[in-house]
Amino acid sequence: MDPNDPNVLYAAFWEFRRTAYSFNSGGVNSALYKTTDGGKTWNKIHNGFPVGKMGRIAMAVAPSDSKILYAVIEAEKDEAKGMYRSDDGGANWKFLNGDFGLVVRPFYFSRITIDPKNPDVVVKAGLFGSISRDGGKTFKGLGSMHADIHDIWFDPNDSQRMLVCNDGGLYRSTNGGNTMVHVENLPISQFYHVSVDNQEPYNVYGGLQDNNSWFGPSQSPGGVEARDWNLVGQGDGFRVYPHPTKPQIVYSEMQGAEAIWRYDTKEQQLKTIKPYPGKGDPKLRFNWNAFHHKQTSSG
Repeated sequence: MDPNDPNVLYAAFWEFRRTAYSFNSGGVNSALYKTTDGGKTWNKIHNGFPVGKMGRIAMAVAPSDSKILYAVIEAEKDEAKGMYRSDDGGANWKFLNGDFGLVVRPFYFSRITIDPKNPDVVVKAGLFGSISRDGGKTFKGLGSMHADIHDIWFDPNDSQRMLVCNDGGLYRSTNGGNTMVHVENLPISQFYHVSVDNQEPYNVYGGLQDNNSWFGPSQSPGGVEARDWNLVGQGDGFRVYPHPTKPQIVYSEMQGAEAIWRYDTKEQQLKTIKPYPGKGDPKLRFNWNAFHHKQTSSG
C-alpha cells in the first residue's frame, strides 16, 4: 500500500506448484497489478518488466517518496532476473541489478525494506541479506550474522538503527547494517518437530531450523537453561527420536537425508546409519527429510 494514499495498492500474483521432490515457481499468470481506486479496478504493469513467464515478485514502496518503487522479479531468462526500480509510481521500470544475493531462492526470500527517510537505501532479504545505498545500482552484504534473512526493520526516527530477523534469531545494528549484534536474551527457538521419552523427568527431543538437533530435560533446578540441552545431530534439524527401550540412544537426521545418525549419549559416539543403494540398485530417493510420522486412525 502507498503509505501516503490508501487507495493506491500493488498486488503481486504468483503461480507456485510443489511436487514431492521439487518446487516449481512461475507461470503465465504471475504479474504485478496496481489499483488507484482502493481495489475496485486493477491494471497489470508491463513497461520495463521481463518478457515471458515470471515467478514470485517481491515489491516495496518508498515511505518517503511513494513514486519510487522497487521489485525483485523471478524471470524465465537468467539475464532478466533481479531488482527493478520505478520512479513514476510503477508506470515504467528499469532493471538495476541481478546479483546472486538478490535472486537466490526467490520463492523463499521475498522481502524488500526501504529506509523510511532515504529512498535510495534499500535492503533485500536473502541468504545473508543485501543492502544498497545508491538506489539499487550496487549492493553489499549486511554485517556478519546467521544465514537466511527473512525480515528487516528500520527505526522510523533513526535509520541507523535496524533490526534483522533470520533463522538464528534477532540481530540489531546501530550503524545502518554495517555491523550486527545478536540479541541473545530472547528465549526463542524454531522447532520443526518435538518428541519425548518416558524418563523421570522426561526429556524433550527436537530439531531446530538451521541449528542442529537437540534434547534436554523437561525440568531443571532453577528452570531449564541453554546449557541443559545436548547436541545430537548437525545441519537443519528435523525429527529426533529416542530409542523406545534404550534411553541412551537417540536418532536424528538432517536436510536432504544427507545423514541419519544414531547417537549414544553415554558413550558420546555418533554413527551414520543412512541406507545406501547396493550395486545395480536404483538411486534411493529422499525428500527434504527422511523420517515420517506414521498416522493411525480409529475404527
